[in-house]
Amino acid sequence: MKFNRKHIFQLLYIFLPLMGIYLLGIYLPIEIKNLLPLVPNMVFYNYEFWRLITFPLISPNLVSVILISYVIFAIIPQLKTVLKGKDIAILSILIIFLQGIVFSLLFRDYNYIFSGTDGLSFFLIFLFVGFRFYPNFGKHQFFPSKISLVTLLMVLFWSSIVVLSSGNLYNKEVFTQISSAVFGINLGIFSYFLIKAEMLKRKRKLLQNKLEQAKAIDDELPKLYEYAVNQYEKAAMMQNSSKKDDILNSTSYYEFYADEEMLNQILDKISVHGQDSLTFNEKRYLEDYSNYLK
Repeated sequence: MKFNRKHIFQLLYIFLPLMGIYLLGIYLPIEIKNLLPLVPNMVFYNYEFWRLITFPLISPNLVSVILISYVIFAIIPQLKTVLKGKDIAILSILIIFLQGIVFSLLFRDYNYIFSGTDGLSFFLIFLFVGFRFYPNFGKHQFFPSKISLVTLLMVLFWSSIVVLSSGNLYNKEVFTQISSAVFGINLGIFSYFLIKAEMLKRKRKLLQNKLEQAKAIDDELPKLYEYAVNQYEKAAMMQNSSKKDDILNSTSYYEFYADEEMLNQILDKISVHGQDSLTFNEKRYLEDYSNYLK
């Protein structure tokens, strides 16, 4: 799918509200504005626990708004290929809360101020990087073959603006933003391996269930064959019976009991692909076969 006018409007619907929140944060009264960022010593010593979840509402600069807008617009739809939307939302909230707790413990004796969604942005980006080569990943989204390049350019753009806007790497604002990014990167990689392990576990369990179903069907085949033979013998023993004549004169009757290979193929197909995979003729065959066994 190519990038078109519809995608431009979608991007604006995401960016403009986030930009509005960013501008609102700039012009908020200083008394309110100072209550929102994550200040570790305030959380740890003054018990201002609301800061654990309010710090993303205040962005340190415009480039953070641009990055999270790109992540919501391009990265999250890609992740929905392997994760449910509600799972991504829950993960995002947990990441924000976890970052607040970890930073409050690590930097409780320092006068640092953390704000913005850089940690969340880099978490989702590196979760995307982990699943990038997953089968059918991002198949529904536009420019899937170029999104890795676009994401790399966005990360380089963010890094350049953060460093250049502050003048040096030892600036407190640069340190807090890079710390958030490093936290998101490490947690994104760690979460990828956890999610992948859980997916492999579920896949292994599903395969095991299918093998057990196939084994159960194989165990029933001798009983089914024995039942068919018994029915045939009963029909052969019937004397002066119109039902016997009808059965023995039926070509399909002999096909049922002679073509054991076809019956086995149909049963194997059900065990692997399910009953919905049968063709009309195969379903008709089983239905007729069942009627003759009655």
